[in-house]
Amino acid sequence: MDPIVRALADVNALKTACDPFDRESLAEYFYNLGEELGFSPVKYPRKGIARILCVWRDGKRNYLAADSSFGNEKEILGAITCLSAFQPHVSVLVTASKPFWGISDILETLRAVPLVTHTLLVLDVKTGNVSTWRGCHGHRP
Repeated sequence: MDPIVRALADVNALKTACDPFDRESLAEYFYNLGEELGFSPVKYPRKGIARILCVWRDGKRNYLAADSSFGNEKEILGAITCLSAFQPHVSVLVTASKPFWGISDILETLRAVPLVTHTLLVLDVKTGNVSTWRGCHGHRP
């Protein structure tokens, strides 16, 4: 696993460094981590109507796009679609599973959604689990 992806997948480090339910705290966490890893981070970037927590620029391309959503299934899928709008190498979504659906249900739904990202990490701050989806370069897995 890519060392940067491994660092991003550490839910315990995220929960120790910030309040995962506070957007400003999360944006600051991803911004600082991006700087530490040598990227040019931007907080709250927009692309059309899509607005996310943080993007890490690597030259002219977006290496990472990060956001959070704790709403219903449609809101979470909307957040993933917003991440995809930035066409990053790595997308990170911070969320929390619900009693009536889990992260695996969301990932199953994504089979019908074309994403533009190489790796999607879904960090479940409720369970501490991380789900990874690879190889989503704009076509259906």
